Amino acid sequence: MKATLGSALLGAAGLLAPALAGATAPQVEVFVAPHQVERITGQEALERAWPGVQLEIHDLGAPQRFEARLSAGLPGDPDAAQRLLEQRLQDADLEAEALAVFGGLLQAARLGLDRLPAVVFDDRAIVYGVLDLSTALAEYTRWRDAHE
Repeated sequence: MKATLGSALLGAAGLLAPALAGATAPQVEVFVAPHQVERITGQEALERAWPGVQLEIHDLGAPQRFEARLSAGLPGDPDAAQRLLEQRLQDADLEAEALAVFGGLLQAARLGLDRLPAVVFDDRAIVYGVLDLSTALAEYTRWRDAHE
């Protein structure tokens, strides 16, 4: 699939703001479907190009797997199932996991992502259709340089 820079670039007045030059810790978020997670490449090249980059990968299939695991083995009686589920939700580790798992889905909605994969640079620009991070960076850099 050809790389395309999302037309829904983020922020109204800051759309063409100076990009990552001078930024202390650039942030790159990758949003993928479950079958795409293992196909992400170019992480090392991205880290060489931007030392200190904060890279976060969001598997948008994780919430469904989390819910399936959470509801596994619940009894057929609705009241008993509710009590057991409430008991499970008291686990602090489970709560932290839920925040991490659903955080990617919430972030994707906040950014208005309309297809996957999507690579988001500093909440400013979206490159769609690319799983190779060095290719996404090149596409983003090309766009940024043309608009500075």
